Amino acid sequence: PRASHRDNTRRVPMHYVIPSLVEASCVGGRSCIEHPVYETLEIIRKFVSLHPEGIQQADPESGLVPFLQATAEATKHRSASSGGFASPFPDEPSLSIVYSLLREDQSSIRIALER
Repeated sequence: PRASHRDNTRRVPMHYVIPSLVEASCVGGRSCIEHPVYETLEIIRKFVSLHPEGIQQADPESGLVPFLQATAEATKHRSASSGGFASPFPDEPSLSIVYSLLREDQSSIRIALER
């Protein structure tokens, strides 16, 4: 399926990949200088390049645009964790995902504020 394809719940692939990537980055507790984090950011960039409009589309399940969806996922996983991260900066990988999404399209902030 294409990156712009909506399923029967009206979600596009980016809506599925963001929670998975954020969860993986939170559980992994890796520093952003490590390759898996770079690879995660490359996956996001690829999804954005395949479907640029997806970064502005709210996830029908959460009602959040992708950068807020990533923020909410990171908060959920941080709250659920016991603080046993391997990294001295446990929020760094998930914040990198949020930052990457915002860098791809800053207008998603306006869209989020208008909702």
